[in-house]
Amino acid sequence: MPVVFDCLAGMELPVLLMVSKQKTKDKKQTLKWTRYMVGLDFVGTVAATLLVPVFFYPTLGIVGTAALAGGLNAILGWLIGESKGSENFFLQCQTIILITASVVVFLWREEISLWLSTQAF
Repeated sequence: MPVVFDCLAGMELPVLLMVSKQKTKDKKQTLKWTRYMVGLDFVGTVAATLLVPVFFYPTLGIVGTAALAGGLNAILGWLIGESKGSENFFLQCQTIILITASVVVFLWREEISLWLSTQAF
């Protein structure tokens, strides 16, 4: 299963670049967006590489860190959708459900971690 997630995560940036090339006909604009996306991907990777093992994992644990990352991704997706003027009701409902689930998992992270550790071994 981790291989599937790694493949999907590795496909994210090329798919975004392909979509940006299809949406914009101006080569300068496409080059600008490509640099922007690659730069943000690099900055995010470096930040996560430093913050997760040093700060998030020791303080929140694996379940809390995953819930926080999922919740932040959902909030960021919602903000981007709102800035683009998206009025897709189904997408907004999915985002609200994801944010709610992330908050619930984050609040119950100790109990979930304990349950997972007892069930796994």
